[in-house]
Amino acid sequence: MLPLEGNEIARGFDLRFNPPALAAAITARERNRVAFTTPLDSIHGGKGLGIYVPVNRSGPDGEQFAGLVGSVLLIEPLLQVILPTEVMTEHSVAISINGKSLFSTDPIPTAVDQQWVQQRQFELYGVNWQLQVAPREEFLLGTYFRFSNAMLVLLILLTSLTSLAVYYLLISRARTKQALATARRLDSLFSNLPGMSYRCEEYYPWAMVFVSDGCQALCGYERRVLENKQVLWGELIHPADLETVQQAVAEAVAERRHFDVEYRIYNRGGALRWVWDRGLAIASDSGGGAILEGFLSDITDRRRAELSLIQEKAYSESIVAAAIDAVITVGASGKVETFNPAAQTKFGYTKQEMEGRDFSQLIPEPYKKEYGDLVADYQQTGELPARFERREVSGKHRDGSEFPVQLSVSKMQHQTERKLVCLVRDISTRVAAEQEVRDLREKLAHVDRLTMLGEMATGIAHEINQPLTAISLFSQAGKRLLVAGKKDRLSDILDKLSEHALRAGAIVERMQMMTEQHVSSFETVVCNTLVEEVIALAQADGRIRGIVIDFELADGLPLVSVDRVQIQQVVLNLLRNGMQAMQTVNCERGDSISLQTRLNQRNEIEVSVRDSGGGVSKEAAGKIFTPFSTTRESGMGIGLSISRAIILAHGGEINFYNNDGGGATFYFTLPAVVAGEQDG
Repeated sequence: MLPLEGNEIARGFDLRFNPPALAAAITARERNRVAFTTPLDSIHGGKGLGIYVPVNRSGPDGEQFAGLVGSVLLIEPLLQVILPTEVMTEHSVAISINGKSLFSTDPIPTAVDQQWVQQRQFELYGVNWQLQVAPREEFLLGTYFRFSNAMLVLLILLTSLTSLAVYYLLISRARTKQALATARRLDSLFSNLPGMSYRCEEYYPWAMVFVSDGCQALCGYERRVLENKQVLWGELIHPADLETVQQAVAEAVAERRHFDVEYRIYNRGGALRWVWDRGLAIASDSGGGAILEGFLSDITDRRRAELSLIQEKAYSESIVAAAIDAVITVGASGKVETFNPAAQTKFGYTKQEMEGRDFSQLIPEPYKKEYGDLVADYQQTGELPARFERREVSGKHRDGSEFPVQLSVSKMQHQTERKLVCLVRDISTRVAAEQEVRDLREKLAHVDRLTMLGEMATGIAHEINQPLTAISLFSQAGKRLLVAGKKDRLSDILDKLSEHALRAGAIVERMQMMTEQHVSSFETVVCNTLVEEVIALAQADGRIRGIVIDFELADGLPLVSVDRVQIQQVVLNLLRNGMQAMQTVNCERGDSISLQTRLNQRNEIEVSVRDSGGGVSKEAAGKIFTPFSTTRESGMGIGLSISRAIILAHGGEINFYNNDGGGATFYFTLPAVVAGEQDG
């Protein structure tokens, strides 16, 4: 039994030890209606009448019995308060139910004529009521009318009081059903929540008074185990967290506020689980002290995820800190947010100095403005152009000095705001090494040119001697004409002298250009012009060898941006190699070597030299472009390797193939200059 407040005396009342009450309760349950007891001695004192109202709740199988609402109607106190005083003093009143006395003022006087004794019987809620009212002897005369009224009043009051008691019990039943429905909703809500609601004692070890069904999923124990105090909640808490929990709860109770704490518990299987506990101390129902009410949820997965994130962050930060490249993150406003140790070393700024400053101060013009435009476009569109992907630019040191860097700018993924990651690699060592290689290649190419010219010395000398001999002869002829007075023919003689002098000068100029140690510089030229200049020089060597150079130069070729001397050296090297290969087989397949220029399918300029020699053997094919690899007894083996380095530096490629009819074709390509680059 759960008595209402003020009726705590009824706590623990057991129907089994009160047969009338048990019989009425059974009747109310079985017949599903209000049931009265026979008169019984109330624990409140005096005679009373027990009233029981069944309470049902809706279930999957319809209405189901949920309990009883019980009450005791104490007749004597009610009648003494409600009945008029004159009725109680002038009359004897007796009330019985089912033959058992419920109330009487005093025995009905026997001296009074039975005609004055009024009796009434009626049935109410299945109970037979008997009423007897008789006037006292001393007030019998002249009281008949009031006696009749007394019986009437008594009947009305008794019926009204009984009905009123039943009414309030029915209201209580409705409220009880409402409370049960609310409890069902709360149970459903609690069962859907990922955790456990609870009510427990205020102090350690926090014995549970109530827990929801989520307790088993949370800690592995059933409700009854916790509610029966077979397991105390405080004993499940990890010892290392116990003091923290006690302090949080004590402070919240003292300050009358919520407590909010995360800690570990051991579940029934002994495994550790993280829980989040939020609760509040409220006054106890019994009026003594306080109890704690709150909610517990399992946050083990969340804590594991947080721990994983912390570990991943530490791991990432360790990698960034150990990186040899500068790693710099930039926020939405373009300000530096992180600046790793490598960045501090390369740029000379400390992390504290750079945080909050603009990244663009680390790069000089013109890259500074270009970077600013890139960031502005990204903040507006969310898209990042690829022009700063492994871009080689200059970095600006704190002291103002500049150094070559490779800059990659990428957007940071999975961020609420747009951020950039700038990777800066110092390429000073690489650039210096590349420059050293270029210088060495230039020197080696110069040596190769001198070697070629030395080998061509005979043919070049013959080529120069021809115009010099002609100059000598025309000079003598002019002298004779002058002596003979034939001055009108001197003009033709002088023109011939000038022509042969220019021819000799051009040969010397080409030789001088090939022999100079020059700094590599690119210029935009017509490819055919380069080739024609080389042919003029190579033809002298060809005549000595008895080989004719045929050439087919395509019209309308795009311009190329090249180092003139280097490309001419490659063409000359290929021509001389082809003529030497033909001499090796005594020109048995013909005495002509062809040179061709054309535009290939990739819109590149292709220059090819086709000879009729013995071709390239399988043994030589794999290492033909390797330095110091040669099949000639007197060759150094650097010509083709230098040619390959030159062509690769120009963005082209060089290769060969053996011809079907004998001999080999060596070719190289050069990228054409597009219209925009040409205009620039």
